[in-house]
Amino acid sequence: MNENVEAFLRSWPWTPWPVLVCAVTAIVYARGWRVLTRRGSAHFGPTQLAAFWGGMFAVLLAIASPLEPFADLLLSVHMAQHLLLMIAAPALIWLAAPQAPLTLGLPAAVVEHWLT
Repeated sequence: MNENVEAFLRSWPWTPWPVLVCAVTAIVYARGWRVLTRRGSAHFGPTQLAAFWGGMFAVLLAIASPLEPFADLLLSVHMAQHLLLMIAAPALIWLAAPQAPLTLGLPAAVVEHWLT
C-alpha cells in the first residue's frame, strides 16, 4: 500500500464530541420525522431523512475524519473541509427541512421548558 494512504488511514482522529452531537441530532430528527410520517405529512418522506443524515455525515467527514489532521498541512484538504462545511452540509440539511422534525423529536419536557 502507498505510504501516503497508510498515513491517512493511521491518522483517523477519535474525537467523541462531534460524533456524539451529530448522532444525537440525527436521532432527534429521526424521531420527529417518524411522528410527521405517521401523521401522513406529504412533505416528509425518506428523501428528507436521507438528506439530513447526509448533512450530518458531511459535517462528521469534515471535522472528525483524517481530513482534520491533514488540514493544517495541505491547503487542498483545508479547502475540502470548507466545501463540506459551507456547501454540502448546509444544502443537505436545508433540503431536509429540519425545523418541524427537530422540534417534534425533542422530549416533551425539553420543549415545554426551553421552547415555550
